[in-house]
Formats: sequence, structure tokens, C-alpha cells
Amino acid sequence: MGTHTPGPWSVGRDSNYPSSFGIIEGPSFPISYVLYATDVTFEMGEQRDRDARLIAAAPALLEALEGLVRAKDEVETYLKGGQMAAMVLDPAEIKARGNAAFEAARAAIAMAKGSAA
Repeated sequence: MGTHTPGPWSVGRDSNYPSSFGIIEGPSFPISYVLYATDVTFEMGEQRDRDARLIAAAPALLEALEGLVRAKDEVETYLKGGQMAAMVLDPAEIKARGNAAFEAARAAIAMAKGSAA
């Protein structure tokens, strides 16, 4: 299976049709367009904005989940490894990596929700 377009992705508006189309932008080209039909209610337009933010956050969410899985795997390796693991894996470093993974997850969730981390 191939890879997705790398992030970060962001949400913008099509400058030619700012009230009709939103754009999910990749680093160098549009990923997708979001249609804002002229007959939708304000609430439906707001929902489309939230949907677009969620889609744009996908690369950050994937990266955050991968970081959480790596952090869990490191803890399990340390706990199962006894003295050998203690010589190779520093508990403070494992904790720092785990904390960084959780902070990345919080930031990705905030990005998806359109709020501050």
C-alpha cells in the first residue's frame, strides 16, 4: 500500500469562489475541495467547516497515534526486558517520549476540532 500526501494539511477557501468551495491544502497542492452549496443553512456550512478541519488533521492524527503506539511498545519492552532493557532503555527518556506522544495527540485533536491545544 502506498503512502498518503505528507502533512501538514490545512483548510482554506478557493479565492475564485470563496463562498462556494473550501480547499484542503497539502504542502504543495490541493488535496480536496469541500463544496459549500448556496442553498445550505448556516449550521450546515459550519458542519462542513468542521468536517474539513477533521480531514485536514488526518496526517497529524495518524502521526500522533503512531507515536502513542511506539511509546506503549517502549514501555512494554522495558518492563519485559529486565536488566538488559534497563541498560539500553532510559526510563526518563521513555517517559519523555510518552509525554511528547500525548502532547502530539492533544495538538492533533485540537487541530481536528478547530480549537487551541
